[in-house]
Amino acid sequence: MKKPVVLLLSFVGPAFAIHGAVFNFDGINTLIPDGKGSGLADTQTLLPAQIAGNITGLTLSLTISGVGRGGAYNGDLYATLQHGSGFTVLLNRPGKTALDPFGYGDNGLTVTFADTPAMPDIHTYQATLGGAPGGPLTGTWSTDGRTADPAAVTDDPATRTTALTDFFGLAASGQWMLFVADLDVGGQARLDSWSLSIDTAPVPEPQWIALASALGLAGFAALRRFRADY
Repeated sequence: MKKPVVLLLSFVGPAFAIHGAVFNFDGINTLIPDGKGSGLADTQTLLPAQIAGNITGLTLSLTISGVGRGGAYNGDLYATLQHGSGFTVLLNRPGKTALDPFGYGDNGLTVTFADTPAMPDIHTYQATLGGAPGGPLTGTWSTDGRTADPAAVTDDPATRTTALTDFFGLAASGQWMLFVADLDVGGQARLDSWSLSIDTAPVPEPQWIALASALGLAGFAALRRFRADY
């Protein structure tokens, strides 16, 4: 009895392997203009030598602290991330609803954004926690995602139209811009730091695609011969 032919494809693996890198942007420590839509933009450039390939996974960590006696007021905060054609809303005045025009009054945050189905919505974090966090907000949350005018935004989940997954498929290298604004007077917030954790899959070179196709055809032909023998 003949044995089936087994094709070993392990040597093709590096062309399609998933790679990851973390980029920390520390020591920013810059005040966010209070009550001004002009906000604060921090742009970081990732070089192809630092990370190559297209994005397959993305999380972002962000630290905003309160300054002075009043501290920050989280319900004033609006934040976005831009890279290439990708855009998402990280914060859009957390806690603001049709009945609460001011949002949550908590003092700052140190959070990670990860848009997976299990992550709770940061816009309604007090509802998730069962009340105020008792200090700066921490933990892992999904992005706010609401592109509505910050003056009119509510907690309506139907208005969540952006996510970190919008960056998937884009080249990881290039300029990344974090924008943060404090949209109402009272309280002073400071952007301390942020970071990106990026997974990428290299774009297969034409020769790898040709090789994979050839191996696939060879495997199909071998399978047909094996079946014919039986």
